[in-house]
Amino acid sequence: VSDDQLARMPEHFIDDVCDCVTMVSYGMPDAMRGADVGDVFRMVVKLLSPAQAKLVRNYNLRAKLGDVLHDLYLPPKSRRRDAVPPSVYSDPTTGGQPYLLSDKLAQETLAPSLLLLYGEVEHTGYYEKMGHRYKISELLRFLWESSEHRPAFSKISQDKDSFIKFANGLMNETNHQIAEAMEKLMEI
Repeated sequence: VSDDQLARMPEHFIDDVCDCVTMVSYGMPDAMRGADVGDVFRMVVKLLSPAQAKLVRNYNLRAKLGDVLHDLYLPPKSRRRDAVPPSVYSDPTTGGQPYLLSDKLAQETLAPSLLLLYGEVEHTGYYEKMGHRYKISELLRFLWESSEHRPAFSKISQDKDSFIKFANGLMNETNHQIAEAMEKLMEI
């Protein structure tokens, strides 16, 4: 998907694509066997990248893009759900290696994009942000364990704005969890 095509694509179309592939992956995962969804992966990675973030301004839609990465492209050993066929999350041009590891743009931009998204989901609502952050953290854990993404993680600290948003989101989450634990402690 070219940058020009993405710039002309309405947000509701991107939302519909996300809904469609997610619904099929949950409702009829076998129907996805053999489907080429590499273009969807590349579109999601490009839209989440900091350079293209201005194209999708809706925080809920940006969070949904992260959910699509988790639900469709994270290999099953890294997540609880394993119904998605390997042909969906594996790149046939690289001998079946997961798209998350084989795609060059993902190797360069996905780790910083997910850290930025972790901070952005603060605006999606309390219950929604918890689910989004869980999925983002699973994706980040998978990427951290791969040597292909290590250079991107080392460059993250150089982008102060993204790192501050991530750190703020992490601190807000930690503060909330501690406050909730203290309240429950009083009940015990």
